[in-house]
Amino acid sequence: MHLNPYFYGCLLLGSVFLQGCGFQLRHNISLPTSLQPVLIQAPAALAPIAALLQQRLSEQDVAVAQTADKAKLWIELSDETHGERVVSVAAVSTTLKEVELTHQLTLQVRKPDGTVLVEKKPLRQVREFIYDEQAVLAKANEEQLLREDMQAEIIAHILRRLTHIPNDSH
Repeated sequence: MHLNPYFYGCLLLGSVFLQGCGFQLRHNISLPTSLQPVLIQAPAALAPIAALLQQRLSEQDVAVAQTADKAKLWIELSDETHGERVVSVAAVSTTLKEVELTHQLTLQVRKPDGTVLVEKKPLRQVREFIYDEQAVLAKANEEQLLREDMQAEIIAHILRRLTHIPNDSH
């Protein structure tokens, strides 16, 4: 089978456009070995997101400590909140039409001696979705997927923040 040279031209042009707009595939985080292993500190209510963060760090070959005495970097998660706000309602029937979901938690990264490497900062994700009374089950599933997506985005944001810790912070 012989592919048309037009195909290769389009492929090359597409890759040039993607590169030109700054598109990059997600890459591994590069956390200096001098800052590993890391310890994830979170209250019991944040155990699911802490477990997901630990899984993502392990997938990136970042050593994760189980105890504070072995950790060289502490990732502290706190103050998680989930919110839901009505954005719009139907004018005639006053039924719910659009809902805004929020997920927020606070991140701080520091060394065991107390040196703060990432200041305490809230990480927030917001999603909106249209509510349809005729498809309540489908909308409940959509809401759950949006919440999972927000959680994944917060984890990705934490990983990006770790990437920007200066190498000379040891």
